[in-house]
Amino acid sequence: SSGPNPCHVSNISPELPLSNTEQSVLSRGLTFVPLRLHLNEFCVCHDVELFFRRFRIQAFFHGKESSPHSDDRFSRLQRTPSSWTPRHGHLPAFDLFILNSRRDINRLNFSTSLTFSNLSLLNINSVQSALTYLISRLLSTLTPPPIPN
Repeated sequence: SSGPNPCHVSNISPELPLSNTEQSVLSRGLTFVPLRLHLNEFCVCHDVELFFRRFRIQAFFHGKESSPHSDDRFSRLQRTPSSWTPRHGHLPAFDLFILNSRRDINRLNFSTSLTFSNLSLLNINSVQSALTYLISRLLSTLTPPPIPN
């Protein structure tokens, strides 16, 4: 089934025709997320920690004005990605939320698999083949950097 309110799918690329199964998956809308049958514990914990960091940073800088960019030569330098995270205790409610979330995640059993999927096997194969095609198209459009003489 395509869900309670299937969306209309318009393909604007004549170079990438969509099969009926691909259209079926896309018609579920932008909020549809396929379920994974197996979860990778490391990836889940890593993604959650990145979320917590962004969460803390947004809370730390909320309501503070950002300084306008100046025209000095240092402002044009490439920025190095930062791993800075606001300290614990800045907002106790956030710390409690993060602590409780970590505790709940640690209680999950990552060795079990889901016994159901929200996609049929045909839909899963169709999505995988579409991704493979898109990746190959992307890789074919990349041009190597020129070799210096």
